[in-house]
Amino acid sequence: MTLRSFFLACCILLSIMDVRGARWARTKIPSRTTENSQHLWLRCFLQVPDRLVTSAGDERDLWRSSTVIAISDLPGKFEVFLNGQIIIKSDGIPLGEEQRFKVPKDILGKNKFNALVIHIDSKGIASGLASAPVLIDYFNELVLDQEWEVTTTQPDAADFEAKVKKPEFAAYLASQFKLSSRPLARTIDPIRGRQIPPGEDLPLLKTDDDLAVEALLSEPEIAQPTHFSFDVRGRLWVAQYRQYPYPSGLEMTGRDQYYRSKYNRVPPAPPNHDRGADIISVHEDLDGDGNYETSKNVLEGLNMANSVVRGWGGLWIMHTPYLLFYRDENGDDIPDGNPEIRLAGFGLEDTHSVANGLTWGPDGWLYGGQGSTTTSRVTRPGFDDLPIYNEGPIVWRYHPPTKKFEVFADGGGNIFGLSFDAEGRLFSGHNGSETRGFHFVQNGQYLKQGKNPGKFGPPPNPFAFGELSMMESTNPIPRFSHLGIYVDAPALPARLQGTFLSIDPLHHYLITSSRSVLGSTFKTSDMGFPLRSKDLTFRP
Repeated sequence: MTLRSFFLACCILLSIMDVRGARWARTKIPSRTTENSQHLWLRCFLQVPDRLVTSAGDERDLWRSSTVIAISDLPGKFEVFLNGQIIIKSDGIPLGEEQRFKVPKDILGKNKFNALVIHIDSKGIASGLASAPVLIDYFNELVLDQEWEVTTTQPDAADFEAKVKKPEFAAYLASQFKLSSRPLARTIDPIRGRQIPPGEDLPLLKTDDDLAVEALLSEPEIAQPTHFSFDVRGRLWVAQYRQYPYPSGLEMTGRDQYYRSKYNRVPPAPPNHDRGADIISVHEDLDGDGNYETSKNVLEGLNMANSVVRGWGGLWIMHTPYLLFYRDENGDDIPDGNPEIRLAGFGLEDTHSVANGLTWGPDGWLYGGQGSTTTSRVTRPGFDDLPIYNEGPIVWRYHPPTKKFEVFADGGGNIFGLSFDAEGRLFSGHNGSETRGFHFVQNGQYLKQGKNPGKFGPPPNPFAFGELSMMESTNPIPRFSHLGIYVDAPALPARLQGTFLSIDPLHHYLITSSRSVLGSTFKTSDMGFPLRSKDLTFRP
């Protein structure tokens, strides 16, 4: 072969290599192109921590189940491929908006550089990729704001494949994941699960032979109920936490890895509040047949209102960050005027851990809880100059006649709801595992969720030589259940009297647990599942 023929052969070979796949150029975010093309492809490679590719070995599989990719400012149709599989198809995301998409399990590869490819059609090409996508897991995030590759020619199959060796360009390392701080906003198109009409759902609920289940209220009459209570007339009061999880009128400016958020301001109290979607409703059984013939919305447009009780001539509503009292002396369910702010300063960092669970104690005090990832600085407006500071879970109480506020107990689980037994002992649940809940005594200093000092810090009482623990269990407890009530009502069978009744929304059942004395507290043993369903939409 002559030198000339060898040179021509090489040129032909190079030409063939050029057409076998896309010509990728290096680019930065924001990425735009001026080429006259109907398609734009962007690619990067992701090395991820083992926790995102290896099952946790339990049914939660929390790390992989919580992995999402956040995309914003991308008008026009687009598709997202991960290692060659389409994981997202979207008609576009308006500028200034964000959408989070779930990353399916078992696509990300271990010890590989996973190929993430975004295909943008003609309508979105002008703006290109205006904002960096973010890969987010339970505690961490990877902002993809460095180098990408871009092409306007159709990639071939090999362009979508993960790489074993680190690519020369557009490669992100597992070590680049940082603790999450990205603000979370309501997505423009929530991913909704299967929904079953109430009439079709009820037959799927199964009970023990000596129990029955009935439908009392259902959507659209009520939605997202988080608390109910009864008044002296036997009427049912329901707090409908419809605004959850994003407070109306506030902008999230940041957060930490525990989902403790920061907002741009403190929301004002009603009537000058940012109107939300929460509702306080009352329902009455007029003839005693167990059905509620009348229903009415007493208060609408509330913002982060999660519980309600009636007493002392009006309605007490936990409207975070305020405890409100709506006076109604004649009981006509029409407030006599604007609400009184009895307490202010409850934390709003995590709206599933805010102050909650209003209930009257046997001592005449109004009791409430606070969850694990909020911080309160409580004051009594018009009385206190300095706030009472509490970080994380507490049980608190308020005495209406004297307007006195106290922390009843410090610590516990992610408290949501409280229950007294007939002897006046106080219990609440825990949304983790290991226990059915906590038995609280006055001035008790309890273990908080985890021992990470960066999450909670030391006990607030420097003379607390140790912390009281959760109730022990004789059997394993998967995450997560939450204590509902202590059973001492004669309407339920005798075998259930003196037991705990807990709810488990992840496993779609209720749990009964016996209790037995253990020193100065109790331990529990699970007895069974008196109400259960295979319907995934049953979330008690």
